[in-house]
Amino acid sequence: MVYLDGSWSGHTKKAYYLKWTGSGFEEYAAEEISIKELERYEGSKDIISQIREAGYTVGSIYRRSNGILNINAVKELDSGRNYENVTLKLEGGRVQEVRKDIPADGPDTRGILEASSYGGIYQASGFHAQEERSLYEGLIAAARECALKNNGEKPRDFDFSSMLYMEKNWDYGTLGYLVKDLDGNGTGELIFGGNAGKDSGWHDGIIYDIYTISDGELVHVLSGWERSRYFLCENGMLAHEGSGSAFDGVKSYVTLKGAALQLEESVIWDYDRRRDARVYYYSAESEYDTKQASEITEEQAEAVMQKHAYERPVFMPFAS
Repeated sequence: MVYLDGSWSGHTKKAYYLKWTGSGFEEYAAEEISIKELERYEGSKDIISQIREAGYTVGSIYRRSNGILNINAVKELDSGRNYENVTLKLEGGRVQEVRKDIPADGPDTRGILEASSYGGIYQASGFHAQEERSLYEGLIAAARECALKNNGEKPRDFDFSSMLYMEKNWDYGTLGYLVKDLDGNGTGELIFGGNAGKDSGWHDGIIYDIYTISDGELVHVLSGWERSRYFLCENGMLAHEGSGSAFDGVKSYVTLKGAALQLEESVIWDYDRRRDARVYYYSAESEYDTKQASEITEEQAEAVMQKHAYERPVFMPFAS
């Protein structure tokens, strides 16, 4: 059980969240995922349908490093709200619900919530959730104010990406935020970014700012803008698309290590006037410096970039 927000919550019967390391307990790292991400797994659509047929709305979904997923669900009642959850086990790209003991006196005819839920709301981390909320709340409120004002006024006390507060005269998508554990250390990172609508010409799932918590302090990990864009990759890395002009650019791939970014590999290109062609380079040492890079073919550059397919995370809109 976890003491959070002045009350005890959680259930020891679901023994999937803590492991003994020999000297203490450690949580299995968890990240929040969207319904679209969950639906990539075989069997998930049927489970979501059963939850909805029971009159519940799907809330937050957490995927843990040990293959356990939790779906929180809520139902509006005349007397208030009822919170339930469904626990899933991921194996070989397929999910199936983890059910309570089957009654000994007959077949298991219970509905999915009755069979899987112990009630309550499950979170990504019982140890860190309260710390994250208290430190991130001010940032979220300030970013929301900037995004809704849309007047180009830089906030005095916050070093946000200019994309959050600049005056936008055309469709830049829907700005918002999410908290997601990017490096699996149990601390969720606060991410500011935007989603593009179907008819938008902007980039879907773009990231402008990432914050994390290190030694109890906020750390601003990165900040992007129109010509320095970040995206989440399906392999857990971050992609950085940068450009200094129409004649040069870079796509680099980094991982978050605690509160710092570590370069994994980079594809750099520029325009060679003598050859009248774009020249590509590969480097694991620098994002931009071609002197620390090896020249490669366009096909080799494409092969590197294709390894890092982008995710399209759904941000919580500031305007909601």
